[in-house]
Amino acid sequence: AALAAHDRCGEALAAYALGSLAERTDLAQAAAWLQQAEAAFAAVPSPLGVAETHFRLAAEHGLQGRAAQSRQEYAAAARELEQAGAVHDAISARLGSLDTGTSPDADYAALRQRAAALGDGCEVADILRLWGDKDFIAQNYQAAMEHYQASSRLFARCPALASQHAFLETSMGRLERAQGRAAAALPHYQRALNFQRQSGDLTYLPQTYNAIAVAYEAMGDIPHAITYYRRGLDEARRLHSQPFIDFLSANLGSTYA
Repeated sequence: AALAAHDRCGEALAAYALGSLAERTDLAQAAAWLQQAEAAFAAVPSPLGVAETHFRLAAEHGLQGRAAQSRQEYAAAARELEQAGAVHDAISARLGSLDTGTSPDADYAALRQRAAALGDGCEVADILRLWGDKDFIAQNYQAAMEHYQASSRLFARCPALASQHAFLETSMGRLERAQGRAAAALPHYQRALNFQRQSGDLTYLPQTYNAIAVAYEAMGDIPHAITYYRRGLDEARRLHSQPFIDFLSANLGSTYA
């Protein structure tokens, strides 16, 4: 209807909504809708609409395995969001632009301070989660657990962020597994599945199934590992997520071997 009426604003909003819905079923289709939304918002013009669409596209490219590109796009979207006055989303975009392998603690601390000053405890929870991931990569496991636990307490008051809470549970399970406690990781992964289903965002479901499979494999339970690798691969194919398809196919093949 918007196209027939030459309503670029209506077209932009509809394409953005369709892109958001498609994220749960087909990542390639989601990116196509968001690109249409970007063009329509630019034609309106709506700087905020363009900024929000760039924010979502950065996330899509991360899901497609283009991490460096995604971080650059997050940084650009953060600047656009700040200029448009969307300060909360700007913090989220700044967080997405950080590299958990190389970004210093000071970057996470600064974002945490900004979010806390805005009274945004849910954003603080997500910052602490990713700060914990940075600690994990550095093998600073005690600091990682402290950040994860603080994040968990805040996420308990943020039911709208069930998908981010799922990421936290996956990270906590990974931390248990890395310390030789694979059985203790499984309840975290099960909670992650529950949060993903609660949110309706199944984008990372293949990753969670993979994590469960890895835990079972570490426990020597190969039949269960194969079952969960196959479930993850089925979900990756349903989502048309080639990076997850390749990753899970390789893990499944290695386990069969």
